[in-house]
Amino acid sequence: MAPLRPSAVVRTVMAAAVLACLPAFTACTPGQPTPSPAVTSGAPQRPVVVGALDTAEGAVLAELYSGALRSAGVPSSVKLNVGGRAATLEALRSGRVQLVPAYTGSLLEALGGTTKDTGDDAVKSGISAALRKPLAVLDASGAQDREVVVVTKVTAEKYQLKTLEDLGKVCSQTVFAAAADFSGGAYGSQALKNAYSCTPKRVLTYGMKSGPDGGPSLPNPDAQPDAALPQPLKSLLEDEAQVAVLLSTDPAITDNDLVVLEDNRRALLPEQVVPVVDEGVLPDRARDAVNNVSRTLTADDLVAMNRAIRGDQARTPHEVAVSWLKERGITG
Repeated sequence: MAPLRPSAVVRTVMAAAVLACLPAFTACTPGQPTPSPAVTSGAPQRPVVVGALDTAEGAVLAELYSGALRSAGVPSSVKLNVGGRAATLEALRSGRVQLVPAYTGSLLEALGGTTKDTGDDAVKSGISAALRKPLAVLDASGAQDREVVVVTKVTAEKYQLKTLEDLGKVCSQTVFAAAADFSGGAYGSQALKNAYSCTPKRVLTYGMKSGPDGGPSLPNPDAQPDAALPQPLKSLLEDEAQVAVLLSTDPAITDNDLVVLEDNRRALLPEQVVPVVDEGVLPDRARDAVNNVSRTLTADDLVAMNRAIRGDQARTPHEVAVSWLKERGITG
């Protein structure tokens, strides 16, 4: 994954204020907790505040981990809209939150790490080397929300596209649609160029962040129907672009029968869901509860959750998380 970082999916970022208005999400520990020494068996358990990236998926993940902690007897609450990569790491370092669900490739970049091998294990090793105590990562999930390069079936048939290697042969004839920062850095368009000699005729860029931590906020019920579409997707469907970079857990990929081109040379970074924690405040039962969620969660689950928080019958991230935890037997 030459590394292509999670870039774009780029679903339009809706008003973050919507999250603040949802009662299900307002509960969080007041004040700013200060870092505490390592947990001992006789010490009273301090609440574990789970911070959420300012995306809808980030809110769902935070609710999943917090719900599992509470079920294991560990006091926990959710703090929404902590921010992006840098902001969530700072919140952990300052002690305002004790756990943040992150994504491996994006986390590696946020820590300033690099890797020539973009395999899952190599990226996780890079993260462990770059993190400084008391921060640590627990078990990474098999579930990923990574950048993928997609085309319509018409384009796939026209150019006989199945892989990014196939795309490289006709890349100069195509227009890309992607997040603005996809065009910069080693993990965006440069990775495609290095791995597949792919230089598009033009790239339509939009002002949202790339990667899973640049995904959509909760839908705004007052927005126009097409406002929920990521702009790169909209450009693809309207044939302004022939190629788009989206997030792999976006239900729009299957809803619109799009073709995901196989990254057969692993240009793109993996984006496994991974909890980053302040290891000094988590008892063993908390670690076990968090790892159980990561072990159980799948990419298909993420797609279903993203679908559930959209549309006319949209549910809140809290509701979606509660249902999933019960269905998987993690809570009663």
